[in-house]
Amino acid sequence: MKRYSLLVGCFFLSGSAPGQRPTWQVYPIDQQLAVYLPAPPRELDVPKTMAVLKPKQQLDPKMKASQGFVAEDKVALYTVIKVPLDKPAELPSTYAERVAYYKARTIPILTAQRELLAQEISSKDGVDLVTVKTRGFDPTGSVQVKYVRMLTIGKAVYQLHFTPLDKRGDQCAAQRQKFFDIVLLPAQK
Repeated sequence: MKRYSLLVGCFFLSGSAPGQRPTWQVYPIDQQLAVYLPAPPRELDVPKTMAVLKPKQQLDPKMKASQGFVAEDKVALYTVIKVPLDKPAELPSTYAERVAYYKARTIPILTAQRELLAQEISSKDGVDLVTVKTRGFDPTGSVQVKYVRMLTIGKAVYQLHFTPLDKRGDQCAAQRQKFFDIVLLPAQK
């Protein structure tokens, strides 16, 4: 009987059934894109955050109109940033030319002040996906591995930031892949 009471107590303390994992759900960011998250996201005040990080950019209209969303579980911090564009991005017409562009322009921006560990450029349903793995310092000065996926749809640039709480990301590839497996909404397919 003691063993049964201990098991029931652990069940109620954990808040979920033994072996149960968080239920991932699709959360729309806007009318173009949705992402899988392990918990409901909360909205970030991107202009306020950027004003602290880059004070010169706080008056930039794109920065003021940017949106951010964040969710967290026991594995990682999941952040989505949406930056509006005045007009659709003018990218090279061929995939090979876009890959060269991303390597020369986009990836250096995504990896500023961080060490590039890996990069991947792929496509899903006609949308180019630029993914980088970097290493740098977190706000506390600790070394932190971070993954970022960037994509452009219409008049918006999206960045998905996957920040493993273990600071290495060795044990969370499945969660990262689920988060990075974007959902293009019907108007974009």
